[in-house]
Amino acid sequence: MVSTQTVNLSVLKAASKPHSSPHRVLLAGVVLLAFYSVPLFSTVLPPLFDYPNHLARFAVLAAGGSEFYEVRWAPLPNLAGDIIVPLLARAMPLEIAGKLFLVMIFALILGGTASLNRVVGGAWRLWPLLAAAFLYNLTLLWGSVNFLFGLSRCSASSATLPRLVCTARSSSEWRRSRRSPNGEGGDGPCWSSVRRCFRRNF
Repeated sequence: MVSTQTVNLSVLKAASKPHSSPHRVLLAGVVLLAFYSVPLFSTVLPPLFDYPNHLARFAVLAAGGSEFYEVRWAPLPNLAGDIIVPLLARAMPLEIAGKLFLVMIFALILGGTASLNRVVGGAWRLWPLLAAAFLYNLTLLWGSVNFLFGLSRCSASSATLPRLVCTARSSSEWRRSRRSPNGEGGDGPCWSSVRRCFRRNF
């Protein structure tokens, strides 16, 4: 049986190259995601401390309530599992839907780390996938799945922040270059620096 250390060392060895193609990074991420998802599907109930309570709440939400509980939605944080899992439970057993939600958390952690490194570093690399070593963290073992989903979604969303900042900055620089004598025609030094920034990062 392949150990976790063997998988991580193989990814680290492949990451020795400075740049990798997006397809190679995607393939390595899918392999790691499948490998680290095996423990979730090898047991009836993942041994996460608060996970049974979450699963019971998901069952009530999927049923639309019960004789003891009434569903009342409110704009509260950490409701990702309460929304996603009951929707998935319409097409599959609730236990499988809950495990797929955990796989989504893993995918967001891996994908968010790789995407953020690509935006900041300007190229796809394999070494950010070493974040797979931290998928089974203490927060997950305590069963705080909604919190962990929001945290991983935050890391994935942060990959778009440099793009938004660069876009806003390029728009401002373009307007200034259009007003400057050296920037007429959109070919001034200011505009050239913005174009170099986009070529480097995107």
